[in-house]
Amino acid sequence: MQTWALLLAQTPPTLQRLIAAAQRISLPRGCSAAERLARLRAALCRRAAVQRLYFLLTPEEQAAVQALRVLRGGLDAPTLALRLGPLRALSALAADREPRSLSERLLLLGWLLPRPALRQRPPRYLVPAELRRWLPTPLPPTPATLLPLVAAPPDARPAAGAQSLASLEAQVPAVWATTALLVAAALHPLPLQSAGHPTTAALRLLAPRLAPLAPPQAEALVVWLLPLLGDLGLFMATGTAVLPSPAAGRFLAQTPAQRRHLLTNAWLRAPRPDPWFAALRVNRRGLDWPALRRRLLAWATALPPYLPQDPRQSYALLAAALGPLADADTHGFCASPRRAPWLPHRAVDVWAAAWHGPLHWLGATTQAQSVATPQPHALAEHGDAASPMPASQPSASAWRCLAAGEGADAAFVIAVDDDVDDADQLTLAPFVAFLAREGATTCYQLTAETLALGRSRGHDAAPLLVLLRQRCAALPATLAQLFAPTGDLQLLTATLLLSGRPADLRLALRRRAVRQTIQAQLAPGVALVKPAAVTALCHALARDGRAVVAPPPPAPEPTLLALRPDEVATLLVAAHFYQTHAPRGAPLGPPSDLIARLRASLPPDLLARSDAALAALGSAAPWQPNSDDAAVDAPGHEGMVEQAQTDAPPTIASLLSQLQTAIRRRQAVVLCYQGAQAAIARQRVVRPLRIERHARWWYLHAYCLSAQAERCFRLDRVQSISMTATTVSSRRPPGPRTRPVTPTRPHKPRRATQGFFTTPPDPAPGHPLVRVWLAE
Repeated sequence: MQTWALLLAQTPPTLQRLIAAAQRISLPRGCSAAERLARLRAALCRRAAVQRLYFLLTPEEQAAVQALRVLRGGLDAPTLALRLGPLRALSALAADREPRSLSERLLLLGWLLPRPALRQRPPRYLVPAELRRWLPTPLPPTPATLLPLVAAPPDARPAAGAQSLASLEAQVPAVWATTALLVAAALHPLPLQSAGHPTTAALRLLAPRLAPLAPPQAEALVVWLLPLLGDLGLFMATGTAVLPSPAAGRFLAQTPAQRRHLLTNAWLRAPRPDPWFAALRVNRRGLDWPALRRRLLAWATALPPYLPQDPRQSYALLAAALGPLADADTHGFCASPRRAPWLPHRAVDVWAAAWHGPLHWLGATTQAQSVATPQPHALAEHGDAASPMPASQPSASAWRCLAAGEGADAAFVIAVDDDVDDADQLTLAPFVAFLAREGATTCYQLTAETLALGRSRGHDAAPLLVLLRQRCAALPATLAQLFAPTGDLQLLTATLLLSGRPADLRLALRRRAVRQTIQAQLAPGVALVKPAAVTALCHALARDGRAVVAPPPPAPEPTLLALRPDEVATLLVAAHFYQTHAPRGAPLGPPSDLIARLRASLPPDLLARSDAALAALGSAAPWQPNSDDAAVDAPGHEGMVEQAQTDAPPTIASLLSQLQTAIRRRQAVVLCYQGAQAAIARQRVVRPLRIERHARWWYLHAYCLSAQAERCFRLDRVQSISMTATTVSSRRPPGPRTRPVTPTRPHKPRRATQGFFTTPPDPAPGHPLVRVWLAE
């Protein structure tokens, strides 16, 4: 039964026009009542329109609609005015269409309609049955058993064993995994593949740092998190690896809530598809990724903790309360407004994958919703537009330093909790070795070996000792011995100046300019030159007429790609074959030193088989000419080719002059043409038709006798041109028009779409087109 349409038909025309004006429904001037009712029904009485409008209402208006939904018999005017506010007369509403109460707002939406009075039925205001059926179902309210009986005082302290806000935020997987990635990259650059994914070695290095996550889960988290850290500018690329950027320290100095907020914003704004979405078989055409991520995050935030936490069970409740997961808003213009882009079971798969993937990693699932997320302040480095957060300085958490050995094997275990300030871990990383991760605590090992390795990389150990004294409550007494100054050895690369006669060096050192470039004289005739003074020494000795013989700088050895032995053998055979059978005028092949390196990298057995293959290829037939080259000497064109051998390509002016002469004489020419995609230049016998210029390029439209079709040639690619000895006429010879039978291959009919233009038909003798064509 169409209750909504019946109520709209019984509504006064003034109210119908007010509803149309409020809902922006176009009504033609002077339209009939039937047309007005049809337009209102088409715009209002649809499920999609009801659900779209419902989510645009304020929470107060949604609560009023849900309260009227359960009232089957409707409300009379006094009760409606008592609950939702008074209703003005239609004349007053027409004069001022701005609603002043909830009842007027629902009346102008067309969702609360008056039912006229009949016999034994007083006038009332009703919500149509279709509207009650199409409205989203709200989530179940909080059970009474979960409500607190007595409110806790504002100054009450948390119970013993309760976790603090910072510690709960630090346990979000994306937060502590970011710290683990940055600290690991500070110790060893993380190698990446060409697509930006971590290599197997990088995943093997990160797997123990991401415990207790299983290796597949850790890999999925790292693949999803690395692009976000790149968007935030926390990594800088060095070849095929990444290192922490200067912004990494500022990022780790923020509170865990602020870091989580930055990662969430980076995920919401990322324009690329998510890696976890690749395994799902759903429609991606026209998908707006930021809109879908915002929808997923809104669903996770709206799910109360007392509802089922299984995403496949909670999907039905969320879809009934919040609408479909994918619609025209998430799929742009590629989705139909009357049909969802995804089937229900496909949408359930997406919701389940997102629940166990990025929503869980960002702490948006119900397990982490007990954390009240504050609004962090904006960071100028990342361009975040979030509202400022009340100032809360990161509190320094206590580290624990324990002695694990004595004497020469002395080792110290430093336990670091996932707390507020993790920027100090970047200072700690170069001098320690990762030991293990247990729960929310990461353990590092500090030994004399790790400390020496950190110093050899150029890091100063003095700030580390200051940091340990600040962050650790108590330090072992033997730790100071580890930082005692030792006689560090330095490895230097210097330049030696050698003289065959020591007297020459002794005379050269009399000049002050020479002495300033010498660091020390090691022996008679042997001196150590300062690293940055080699050029100055050469100039100073040249002014005395003394030549300095310096070895040439070593040329950088080109690196070979990581190829398998079978690929190297294939490349070697191809290089030898090209050098042996390449035609005249072909580009130079690979250099001999590259071939020598390829041969040196092959195993002996594979090298022997490659030499056998090369010996077999050496007796093969030489390079066969191209079909276009062979067509030049085909029967019917004897004597037409006069190959031009020129040292340099002709100029554009000379080409234009010769081609215009050939067009005027109706004479064919031979072009040595280098195609854009061809490896070598080829000869073509063509009949010039016309010359055109587009921008700065000249083009020749000609009929190619080899291809039997029209072709377009760019003049700057013509290497040589020569005139043929015969003239090719386009007129048919006199006599019957019969095709001569030739013993050549059967003629293949040319398609109409072949070439730039179709071949012009032969005009009759004396036709006006002949005179025009000759004049051009």
